[in-house]
Amino acid sequence: MINSLRAKIEGVGDASEVEDGIFVVNVGRLRFIIYILGDERLPFQKHEMEDYLVDLMIENGQIDSREIAGVSAKSFLEERGVDSLDLVESSGADAVKKAFIWLVRFLRVLQG
Repeated sequence: MINSLRAKIEGVGDASEVEDGIFVVNVGRLRFIIYILGDERLPFQKHEMEDYLVDLMIENGQIDSREIAGVSAKSFLEERGVDSLDLVESSGADAVKKAFIWLVRFLRVLQG
């Protein structure tokens, strides 16, 4: 990731990992906080924002993690016609926090 930035932008410093999957990198006078999206605990080939919604479905007991192997989270949700907002709004606060814990940590880093 850092090497890709350095190939395109001058002055990219070293990245430091401040939380699991959350990095801080300085580019000149600017400070960037980079968050790698997706939940690597889930068996998807590609990780994306929709991973957290699938994790929420697992937390809610709506699906079993064995049902998701070999597909992307986005296609899994589309095939089942899952409405993201409805899923989050119909879930308990504890389940949402647990499923989206990496985003919660990212927001805490942003708060400083």
